[in-house]
Amino acid sequence: MSNEVQIHLLDMTDAEGEIQAQQLTADIKNRAPDIQTEMRSKVSNSQDMGATLVLLLGTAAAQAIAQGIATYLSRRGNTSIEIEADGRKYTFHGDGASAAEIAKAFMGLSGQSSAPHS
Repeated sequence: MSNEVQIHLLDMTDAEGEIQAQQLTADIKNRAPDIQTEMRSKVSNSQDMGATLVLLLGTAAAQAIAQGIATYLSRRGNTSIEIEADGRKYTFHGDGASAAEIAKAFMGLSGQSSAPHS
């Protein structure tokens, strides 16, 4: 697995995405404080950072990150996110994503067996 995983917050403006990416970062850092995170803008000429959060991680952190993402999604029931690494994508919706399903996606991204969820 690449050490970089991108999480895209879907269906929101760049300004709202920046706020939501900050909240998602806080939820992930509560579970995995040593994870390095970075927000990236989708649009190069925008001052808003947008709705992409980049995680730099090792495979051992997958469960903690999955729990942080599940916590975030449970609070924002109408939000969808896409997790992307190594050209593979998994989409989760706030109304039904569990930490176990999200962790399976991370295992799939690390080359272990997992079925995508969308």
